[in-house]
Amino acid sequence: MTDLKHIRNYYKKHAPFYDLTRPFFLFGRNRICNELIKILPKNSSVLEVGSGTGYLLNKLSKRNDLKLTGIDVSKEMIDRSDQNFELINSEYNIDSFTENSFDSILLSYIFTLEENDTDEFISNIKYHLKDNGTLAVVDFHNASPHYDRFMRSQNIIIDPELFERLKEEFECKYEFEGIAWFGIWRYRVMVLGKDRVLGTG
Repeated sequence: MTDLKHIRNYYKKHAPFYDLTRPFFLFGRNRICNELIKILPKNSSVLEVGSGTGYLLNKLSKRNDLKLTGIDVSKEMIDRSDQNFELINSEYNIDSFTENSFDSILLSYIFTLEENDTDEFISNIKYHLKDNGTLAVVDFHNASPHYDRFMRSQNIIIDPELFERLKEEFECKYEFEGIAWFGIWRYRVMVLGKDRVLGTG
């Protein structure tokens, strides 16, 4: 079960300087946005789960035909957004939206938050994503033992099996693995289709 109090307190403290610090270690976010800008059909509806200050939604707004929605538990983070799109201050769960609501769902460094349940997230995504919809994920992939211990102290659980699990549930259409800070950790960018093709991957 998600510890909302912990998450809200954390991002309340970090909101004033979040966008200044995250470019130094949340790599791959621009890449995933650029990939979505290239591949999404015209007038696609896009949901970002854990949209924070709207950094990625602002990137996606270069495509002015996209219908952009963000959901985040932190009011302080949302308050720092440009508010050029629909933003919902709430926990993301199965009741957040109706079935088949979005053409694409984006998650940036969300799966590895300790409070989040991967199985529940996958189930919710499948419910809210339209048939032939696109799931876009960027997240930590693996790390040195020292950095892994440090991230665990920050309530970040780096799971090397995360992306393989996603490939079991969705059809992988694009992936990229990047090296951060001379190999201290690695991250992955992945675009997947809702309808996994049996016999692939």
